[in-house]
Amino acid sequence: MASLNMFHQMYSYFFTILFLVRYCFCVNPKLLNAGFSSAGATFYKGTNTGACGYHGRYNVAITSAGGPSLFKNGTGCGSWKPVTVVITDFCPDDTCKAESTHFDLSEGAFIAMAIPGQEQQLKTVGKLPIQYQQVKCNFPNKIAFKVEDGSNPNFFATLVEYQNIESDIVSVDLQVAGSSDWQPMQRSHRSAVWNLQSLATPLRTPFSLRLRSGDGKTIVAANVIPDGYQPGTPYQSKVNF
Repeated sequence: MASLNMFHQMYSYFFTILFLVRYCFCVNPKLLNAGFSSAGATFYKGTNTGACGYHGRYNVAITSAGGPSLFKNGTGCGSWKPVTVVITDFCPDDTCKAESTHFDLSEGAFIAMAIPGQEQQLKTVGKLPIQYQQVKCNFPNKIAFKVEDGSNPNFFATLVEYQNIESDIVSVDLQVAGSSDWQPMQRSHRSAVWNLQSLATPLRTPFSLRLRSGDGKTIVAANVIPDGYQPGTPYQSKVNF
């Protein structure tokens, strides 16, 4: 009975965290459970390299590997869910596939749900039933595009970071210098990296990038990739959703 009471206390604290997140985004606190969906949560001890391609560019304490319905073959990369966490990896094992929605949280994100001083006890529970809701990211900076290694005049790849949207980025198009045409980029192997290959004609810089979200919003980062760009370098745009 004592362990059950402890579990209920910890579960209530998780909803307190959800309340604080929702309040920050100006949602009526009386609607605490409205719009939330059920899911399962476990935790893992690992690095923040991840299938999304972020390679440690997010604080490991606020990340999560997502089951298939969250990872969405890479489309879900970068989306935020309250505790609050950002999806940076794919969880392919049977635990994550057993439920329609499952979060495999970083250890820091998992124990953030505990009553202060009872973090270790919460970890012994192993798996929690939770409720979640996707929320708009609140990055203070504009969208950045990190040029991936291997980019050259005939091949360009970029990692999209810090998008403030409630849905997912579903397409990225590239416009070369001196052209009014947009060329569709391809998502690289289920990640947040997008690429374009042009064997016949070299790609002329500077590049503009056009992003479309799943809820139909479109933004353009004009001339965001400059002449003489360097692979491994992030280039900050002047736009965000």
